[in-house]
Amino acid sequence: LNQIENIPFTREELEKAKELGMMLVLRAPRIGKDKTAKPLTIKQMRGVFKGEDKLGDPKKKKSQIFYDQDWYNKEEFATKDTPSLGWGLVTKKILEESRSKNWDRQQEVLKKWAEENGIDPTSIKRRTPVEIAYDTLLYYGSNKESLLEDTWDWTGVQSSGGYFVVVGFFVSGGLNVRLDTRGYADSALGVCPAR
Repeated sequence: LNQIENIPFTREELEKAKELGMMLVLRAPRIGKDKTAKPLTIKQMRGVFKGEDKLGDPKKKKSQIFYDQDWYNKEEFATKDTPSLGWGLVTKKILEESRSKNWDRQQEVLKKWAEENGIDPTSIKRRTPVEIAYDTLLYYGSNKESLLEDTWDWTGVQSSGGYFVVVGFFVSGGLNVRLDTRGYADSALGVCPAR
């Protein structure tokens, strides 16, 4: 209860975050009640939201919430990782200046962005795949708007094969998950700073 009763950001930090296009998110690691609660993994989310889109605007429904993929069915980031209980701040869009840059150059962009906005660079991080899925679906259900519709958010999490996990392109066919090498760059591939 202490972890969610007290938001770990000052009023000034929250106002600055709003100016920067960030949203405040309360993340939970489990779904369900008491003894029946299950870990809230990407695999669990895919099961809960299988079938018809019951989250979005009834006039603009997606054909499904998760894009039909099976390559990550046995990956730990999808079967074991859960969001940490607590509050987070994250931008709703990737940083424009992070587009068309490889993973390491994006790290430099994150640091510069933090410094330019008076934020301790060590407090800025990339989201995990499960955090991106959680935040995106929560926003979609609450606001009936899609985040990351034509962009990808690049995580710091690697697959069993050593590639970095990328989540996004939340289009009519659902939220996509893919992999990229550290040296890859693309105009739709960026990063959403998170705290």
